[in-house]
Amino acid sequence: MLIIKNRIPNAGSAKDMMRRLQSYINPIDPDWFQNLKPSSEETIKKWERKLHLEEKKLKFPSSYLEFLRHAGEEDGGLFENTLHAKMGLESQLAYKWRIGINESDVLHPYCFEFIETMDLGIPYTMNLAENNEKIFVDMSVEFSSSFENLLFQCAVEIYEKKYFSSYVNFISNEDRFFNLDILKQGKALFPIIDKIVEENSLQKAWFSDDLFYFAYSDKMSLLINGREAGFRGMIFFNEKGDIVSVENGLISKIGAVIYY
Repeated sequence: MLIIKNRIPNAGSAKDMMRRLQSYINPIDPDWFQNLKPSSEETIKKWERKLHLEEKKLKFPSSYLEFLRHAGEEDGGLFENTLHAKMGLESQLAYKWRIGINESDVLHPYCFEFIETMDLGIPYTMNLAENNEKIFVDMSVEFSSSFENLLFQCAVEIYEKKYFSSYVNFISNEDRFFNLDILKQGKALFPIIDKIVEENSLQKAWFSDDLFYFAYSDKMSLLINGREAGFRGMIFFNEKGDIVSVENGLISKIGAVIYY
């Protein structure tokens, strides 16, 4: 059982993003940062040229560039253990990946494939528009609101349970929270979760978005992954008594079914 106050870092800039990520992971996995392998500036330039960014007057998001400079060849399992994908920029240069138009985004921005699953080769794409760095999976389904948010979402999915001794899972059987349009699903569910979080004095994390929800205190945390029709949630804790009020709120307000 590891109790660390203020374990969730604040929002910041791309420049300090990796330091903030390390500050969260390091108490649980002190070797993680040492196991990262950066991409060279030469490899990054080759990647930019391969995608013809300069010709199209486009730039990689600063958060993505910062990540490449620390973990572009090896991310320490961050994506492998959540997205079933591995970073390896140098090997990606041999693939026929290219810039495209994201037809699934109403603004139709340029986007590029930055990673793909190891088993089925399903691509994850990132938008290249200013103030629109959304992540999509399989060129069609929104997955995360930005690359930086995705990193921290992956991190808490892997490591948050290791900060606590116990956890419970929950789902809802109510039809209103099962929608093939997962963005509408989140918009129906998350405002209700906001109220439960506020009533129980939890802090909603800055990297929460319309598809992923995370809130926390020193005594517990609440994680909801809404990236598929229906959703799955988890509560992490040390003392069962600390989560009774949250459990009751989930049961009464969203028809949660809680299981161990």
